[in-house]
Amino acid sequence: MQSFVITLIHGTFAPGAGWSNEEDSALRKALLAGFPDQVRCRSFNWSGKNTHEARLLAAAEFAAHQKAVSLSDAGIPNFVISHSHGGNVALYALMAHDYAPAGIITMGTPFITCGPRNLKSSGSFFRFASFVYSLAIVLFIGLLLLFPLEPLVKRYFAADWRIALGWLVIGYVCCAVAGCAFSVYRNFPKLMGWAAGQQERIITRLKLPEHPVPMLCIHVAGDEAGWWLKATQDLAELPYRAWKKRMAWGIFLLALAYGLWGHKDALQGGLPFNELCSLLAYAAMKAGLVVLSVAVFWQVLMVVHPRIVRSHSGAFGGEGFRDNWFARIGMSLVPEGRELSVTQHAAPPSGLLKKGKIELRHSSMYNDDAVAAEIVAWIRKRLGEVES
Repeated sequence: MQSFVITLIHGTFAPGAGWSNEEDSALRKALLAGFPDQVRCRSFNWSGKNTHEARLLAAAEFAAHQKAVSLSDAGIPNFVISHSHGGNVALYALMAHDYAPAGIITMGTPFITCGPRNLKSSGSFFRFASFVYSLAIVLFIGLLLLFPLEPLVKRYFAADWRIALGWLVIGYVCCAVAGCAFSVYRNFPKLMGWAAGQQERIITRLKLPEHPVPMLCIHVAGDEAGWWLKATQDLAELPYRAWKKRMAWGIFLLALAYGLWGHKDALQGGLPFNELCSLLAYAAMKAGLVVLSVAVFWQVLMVVHPRIVRSHSGAFGGEGFRDNWFARIGMSLVPEGRELSVTQHAAPPSGLLKKGKIELRHSSMYNDDAVAAEIVAWIRKRLGEVES
């Protein structure tokens, strides 16, 4: 059987990790024992920072590193063994067309997924909100000019001219804001085109390539890092899942019922038809404003909330407001789109307590004998396929 090279990539927060750099680590010993005089192990170290930018930069450096390895060891199969986010580094490096290893093995990698959000839904809301806001401001300014401004000027201009000037400034600002809102409404198609371009750029930057390189993905039952990422992902997606049309209608009906309840005495006593219609229209307008206010708050929450939940170093990659607004960023057990073509292995669960100490299962996969045996068996099978 021919000789080959294995490159080991550490995960997040672990630059210079012992399992990948030290020659006497448990995994290196298992590889040398399984392939005596055949395998050469090398390590690739990167910053280990938990940001998308750090992983993309590391991927570019790793692709250059692997190109240099392939030039020095022409014709020799090259495998990659990675842990945690090191697996994403290895897959991002596949975007370099001159880099194609014989196989990639990942241990506990939370593979990054990135898909588009429904721009039409958010865009329609913004278009409707800008139209309603423009209409409301125009009506407000009309009432301001027709009714309160003239008596205010007559009454206070001689005593205090600042009050009249203040109302004029308020009217001017409202006109300016209404003009901006109307401009958004009028240029809505251009705005949606810009949003679609931003969305495509974010997805192109963060989505893992669907490269057909053979892969072995190893998971550990009860992986605490995977559980934490799943929990933060579900929490960050909560506002997007909760805000639906039926929720808006529910808020509208509750606000309408509450508004009519405040006039229950008048309704019980009977009202003329025109007064009843005015009361219903007034209550419906207040309910609509409540829905609009809640919708604006919810849209702001959907932008800010994922940033609060996922920006710190203990969770995702520190993506910003714009990234979360345009794209749905998450994690999966295997690379997206390759669920059927990737070999998976679930390592047996282990107890939380081992020798009186709490065992971090995510950070001990590379020291597990069963995991090492699975890696050796898969590499041996893959080498046979390469030779044939």
